[in-house]
Amino acid sequence: MHRLEIDLSDSTRSVWEHLELRLARHPSESDGFFGARILAYALSWAPDLVMGEDLSTPDAPALELRTPTLAIAHWIDIGVPSAKRLNLATRSAERVSVFCHRDPANWLRELSRDRVQAPDRVEVTLLDFRFAEAMGAALGRRGRWSLMRDEEMVQVVTETETHDGILRSATLESLLAG
Repeated sequence: MHRLEIDLSDSTRSVWEHLELRLARHPSESDGFFGARILAYALSWAPDLVMGEDLSTPDAPALELRTPTLAIAHWIDIGVPSAKRLNLATRSAERVSVFCHRDPANWLRELSRDRVQAPDRVEVTLLDFRFAEAMGAALGRRGRWSLMRDEEMVQVVTETETHDGILRSATLESLLAG
């Protein structure tokens, strides 16, 4: 179990919050995936946003925001989900986001062969792999970060280091087209 406090300053979304997280890390979770999951949570933060049920549950999002009627309002995935998973997400949620922490070239080629039903409804945030990996590796059992975002620039200050990253966001439809 990891405990992390994040002082979040996201001027892009006008969000300033102090977040207190308790995170379980699945044994198969790489530093990059773990870092991307933490960054996705902070960069998507909203009241009632929660980590998904379990990383080993194939039909559950990594992060989710539910409506008062318990419908999924925002499905957030990490990595390179398959077309089948994206289709499930677009059928299940009003809004779908993917935080990709790998080179997306192979993933986009695969998705262009398979049919994603609503690529215009899938927002993709491309994270720099080294940045996501450094964030996953930086967290011990306890940590405190200051995370600042301004448009595409993200800076995370830990107790001992400062890490800078760049975000690139687009719809899946535009990434597949170009």
